[in-house]
Amino acid sequence: MNRVENRIESNLPLQNYHFPMVLQEKVNQFIKRCLSSGFNVEMQLISFSNRNFKIQDSLGRLWVLRIPNEVSYRLCDQKQEKVLLDWAYREGFSLLNMHGYDEEEGYLLTPFLLGSSCTAADFQNASHLKEALAILHRLHTTKMSPITAEFDPFKRYAVTAEKARQDGICFPQEVESIVQHLKSCLSQIPKEHFQKVPCHNDPNPENFFRQDARLYLHDWELATCNDPMWDLALLSEFAEVDSEEILRLYPTSDPLANEKIVLFRAFIFLNTLVWAALESQKPSSSIPLDRVETMYHVFLAKIQEYTKSELFETSLKKMEEKEMAI
Repeated sequence: MNRVENRIESNLPLQNYHFPMVLQEKVNQFIKRCLSSGFNVEMQLISFSNRNFKIQDSLGRLWVLRIPNEVSYRLCDQKQEKVLLDWAYREGFSLLNMHGYDEEEGYLLTPFLLGSSCTAADFQNASHLKEALAILHRLHTTKMSPITAEFDPFKRYAVTAEKARQDGICFPQEVESIVQHLKSCLSQIPKEHFQKVPCHNDPNPENFFRQDARLYLHDWELATCNDPMWDLALLSEFAEVDSEEILRLYPTSDPLANEKIVLFRAFIFLNTLVWAALESQKPSSSIPLDRVETMYHVFLAKIQEYTKSELFETSLKKMEEKEMAI
């Protein structure tokens, strides 16, 4: 194994990672502060929101380096994330023990874990689904969480749209129209209908990790105080599990639980659409362009049809009724 003291090396040409020289130096200095030995960048790991790299140091230890993309960086409160990552590890929610964290840049270095990330197929098993929901319920009901920020369902859109403007990218008008429609819908619902408890906000199957027959939840950068039905809606959508099954296994007395899941599903579609809208116009991406463009058109059609559906309109009307306040 080659020993590397003062520069990043990789098995692929460095330009394939689309690193500006300034970023290369910042990342290099961060890794040097964290590791007492040389290192090699072994490979780039697949990620939709960050640039993650598997690193091996000269002692043979394996690490994962996370470099947030600009949108992810703006969405995250770095000081809170550092505190939250430590808390989630200590409380047994997560296996990720920080080895290094740069609050200014959002760089994160953690040990490379032996185990496996979950997929949607894993949650077709009722016992596995119940295990994931138990983790979420424990989070939603904890009284000791350091999470203080409040959730904004339009924050990803606002941050992404601003990034697009700065890059000279024209954000599609069809997306703008959907955003305005959802803002109008949300404005009709009494705020007291929504709870504010600790939520992960991104419990998609890939963020659940299994090691030694136990399930953990990783990637806490988007955690805020939110309504717990958001987490259930997202898990239902990306795990491809009916919301009825989710609510059967998750203990809740919320009389609007099903209606909230219906509402939040539209925002989940929107977030994917917004991500794909920007990603498809970037000069470089870790995701193949044809895949990104397909995702954009699929989710555009999906949200347009969904927000006109009888299910969505009926749920919205029920939530507008003030006497249903929790």
